[in-house]
Amino acid sequence: MFARKISGFSFIFVLILMIQVSIFSEKVNFSISQIDNSEYPVLTAYLNILDMEDNPVQGIKGNQFEIFENNKRVKKFEAVPVYKGGHGISILLAIDTSSSMNGKPLKDSKKAALTFIEKMGDFDGAAIITFDDDVKLVQAFTKDKIELADSIESIKDTGNYTSLYDGIYESISEFVGNVSGRRALIVLTDGEDTKSNLTLDDCIALAKKQNVCVYTIGFGENVVLKPLARISKLSGGRNLYTPEPGTLSNIYLNISEQLKNQYAVRYESKLFHADSGKTELLIKLNYNGIVKKDGISFEIPADYTISGKREQNFINSSLFMKIIFIGTGLLALVLLILIVRRLKSKKICPNCGNEMKNDWTECLFCLPERKSEVKHAADDPAKNETMRIKSIQSSDTEKDGGTVRLNLRPRELAYLIIKEGSGKGRQYQLNQGITTIGRDSGNDIILDDESLSRDHAKIRQENGIFYIRDLATTNGTFVNNENIVDKKLKDNDVITIGNVIFSFKQVMNKGGEDKDNLSSTSGKKTQIRNNKTVLE
Repeated sequence: MFARKISGFSFIFVLILMIQVSIFSEKVNFSISQIDNSEYPVLTAYLNILDMEDNPVQGIKGNQFEIFENNKRVKKFEAVPVYKGGHGISILLAIDTSSSMNGKPLKDSKKAALTFIEKMGDFDGAAIITFDDDVKLVQAFTKDKIELADSIESIKDTGNYTSLYDGIYESISEFVGNVSGRRALIVLTDGEDTKSNLTLDDCIALAKKQNVCVYTIGFGENVVLKPLARISKLSGGRNLYTPEPGTLSNIYLNISEQLKNQYAVRYESKLFHADSGKTELLIKLNYNGIVKKDGISFEIPADYTISGKREQNFINSSLFMKIIFIGTGLLALVLLILIVRRLKSKKICPNCGNEMKNDWTECLFCLPERKSEVKHAADDPAKNETMRIKSIQSSDTEKDGGTVRLNLRPRELAYLIIKEGSGKGRQYQLNQGITTIGRDSGNDIILDDESLSRDHAKIRQENGIFYIRDLATTNGTFVNNENIVDKKLKDNDVITIGNVIFSFKQVMNKGGEDKDNLSSTSGKKTQIRNNKTVLE
């Protein structure tokens, strides 16, 4: 019976203990350690998430956070542990070297600092400052652990007084212009300020302005913890105390673990100088159904609000867009003018719509049709008593009684017009003597086509008659699909050379006579003399 009672009490005790442990494990301390605005408008907030024993809590997911900027929810952000995001930290160790630190306290302090340096990550850097009667920079910021260790070993107690606030202020100032990103100051002292020119409020104001998180460690019976706790709380750090200097190494290691296991929340702010004043950042953490929240105020960087980096970028962007718009408009206008001028300069046949060369007096494309019109009109005087000759475009007409004189302008002899192949539409006027064709640059008609020989063919003019001759080529020369060696050409013949097809156009006969213009009409004679047609 007694054993059963003992067993029952044991069960109840274990159950109560488990409930307490469960409740205890669900509680966390959540705070915003600091905010980095050095890359503004991109902001990075560093968060402390610790259990009730000040151990870092891990495994927090991004969807457990909510972020609000001036009461407006930030939808896009990333939240990762700093050790995963490659976020290094710059740490300054400020060590009290006043006379009260002589002996074992200073020795234990140096040992604890060496332990901290040894635990630094690859992306971390540190600097060393001591303060007593004066403030001394023992080692500037570096990532060289050996150099830092040597600097710590060289520290000695040299002063009688404790310039605590001057030491804190000078330590915070050392960050300015030297490092950016995550910054922490760890201050170790065993007493209170006895000699500073600056005040605690000066230190707090500078820590907030420079986004420096201040951790303070007090030890011994004479330390005054209240001012240390105040600056730590207002700057996003923590205040720690130990009565014995022998435990300092554990405290430094605890700070090191907390810094390594912080969370970084990164997002792009939508605020710029128009939203003047301080910006309030609120972050909520949902941990096991319990919502924790913390807020911090920060100012938009001065060079962003006054000179307006973002505004200047916007102005530069707007100016650039205006220049692009104006430049595009001018370019379009120039192109339009060139197109209009090109269209105006084109000589178009009103009958067939083909483009004519400027020195043509009539269209070579529809010349055969016009010649037939002349013949038809000559055979039917009832339709056209004055013998209009439509095949001549730019002619001067003179009337002399019943006689109409048409002053015809001289015509070119002959042309080759590319109908198919490379350079389609091009027209080549044939020489009075010999015109050579081929790929070689020495030819009169040069065609960039591998199907042609370097010297492929030549056309010669003899007494108003044109002949084409193949120059013993591999692919040959064809006239009206007939493979030729030497052949007389007539108007509208189709010449094939390799992959290029020409149309041969002949305008004049010997002496400027055009046989098709010789016709009779109801007892009237048509005479052609010196390129002039006289109808009697």
